[in-house]
Amino acid sequence: MAIKSVNKRGKIGKKLILSYMLVLIIAFLVVGITFKVVLTNYLLSETKKELSLESKKLARRLSRIYLQREKIQELLLNSRTLRIWGHHIDAKIAILDGEGRVINTNFYKDDKKILSMIQNSEKLQKKGYVVVKVPINENDKRMGEVVLLTRVKELKGLNRIGLRMLLISFLVAAALALIVSLFLERSLVKPIMKLRDKINNFSIKEFNEINLKTNDEIEELANSFNIMADKLKSYDKRQIRFLQNASHELKTPLMSIQGYAEGIKDGVIEGEELYESLDIIIDESQRLKRLVEQIIYLTQLENVEEVFQFQKVYINEIVESSIKSVNSLAMDRGIEIKFEFEENRLGAYDVEKMKRVFINLIGNAIRYAKKSILVLVKNEGEDIIIEIIDDGQGFKSGEDKRIFERFYKGNEGGSGIGLAITEAIVKGHGGTICAYNHESLGAVFRINLIEKEERL
Repeated sequence: MAIKSVNKRGKIGKKLILSYMLVLIIAFLVVGITFKVVLTNYLLSETKKELSLESKKLARRLSRIYLQREKIQELLLNSRTLRIWGHHIDAKIAILDGEGRVINTNFYKDDKKILSMIQNSEKLQKKGYVVVKVPINENDKRMGEVVLLTRVKELKGLNRIGLRMLLISFLVAAALALIVSLFLERSLVKPIMKLRDKINNFSIKEFNEINLKTNDEIEELANSFNIMADKLKSYDKRQIRFLQNASHELKTPLMSIQGYAEGIKDGVIEGEELYESLDIIIDESQRLKRLVEQIIYLTQLENVEEVFQFQKVYINEIVESSIKSVNSLAMDRGIEIKFEFEENRLGAYDVEKMKRVFINLIGNAIRYAKKSILVLVKNEGEDIIIEIIDDGQGFKSGEDKRIFERFYKGNEGGSGIGLAITEAIVKGHGGTICAYNHESLGAVFRINLIEKEERL
């Protein structure tokens, strides 16, 4: 199946850049709205504070000039603006006498309606003004009142200045973010493209390890792919070796059967040799049948989970039954089988298959033992450990690593399928099996089983 090529940037790169821009826009909107609300409240607060301070100053000065019109007018001209956030804004001032009448103001003629509401602060605030009133006192006597107010529009102008500054900052940040995202996109997408090309061109025969140094999940993914590739190569080698060994094992009895059958047909074999030849043909046919059955059985174990039928049983009962099955063979060879166990534990096992495991292992030990075999069952936490130890010569160097390979045979080995079947059954029970040399005796086969209730 052909794989579609992607453009140079790739979908991930585009998504990365778009996500950067989207996050930046969302951040700008959130910051902009928050900035506007906070700045508006801040400007209102600062304006009220400045108006209050200015009103108090005017009130103190007016209390000294006894509301003299000329001096008041001069004072109003000098107080026409307030400085808020570094900018000047217009300030309206009205001076009231003790009876609340406006005696002086810097209001324009167009502001008569506002001037008519000078006594009502709430109406002025609804009209969009910030209002502050301060009394004029002289010798603790109320002489009048100073009213300062400014339009909220003036503050909105300052708000727009702030938002303009924020927009400029956003554009600068967007440009920088775009540059950074392009750099990150390249550093992210480039190794992914390399990994994709390696995967697309993957070949078990010609695979070279992917070497990516990104110090992130991409490097971990490349390493995981390398591990998977190694497993595939190892599996491929095992399959090739299996086919070669199977061909050899099947070829030997077939050649024997063919040779004797041709000899009988051509009349070369006669008399008593004829019956011997027929016996050999039957024996080799049975051997061939057993070998094929073992291969089929092993394939089923490795590929069909439903082949296991678990039931509650004590592991010691399975081991004892297996020992009884091979004990006569051990006695014929003058070998004693010792069985030692700790607390008997109930577990979920396929009895028939586990019995086959122990018969295979004990039978293998009988083949190499000199005088005795020790079968040991012990508990290690939730694990059950079974060890089969013989007093033979043990494994040759490196042999313990290959003992479970299909068709691998020792000096006195059988078909080479038995231990492969044993390993498959143990793995089907969620356990592990290994082989090694005992420090003082011969070979050791160690099975580690974990009890699992969910098997039932």
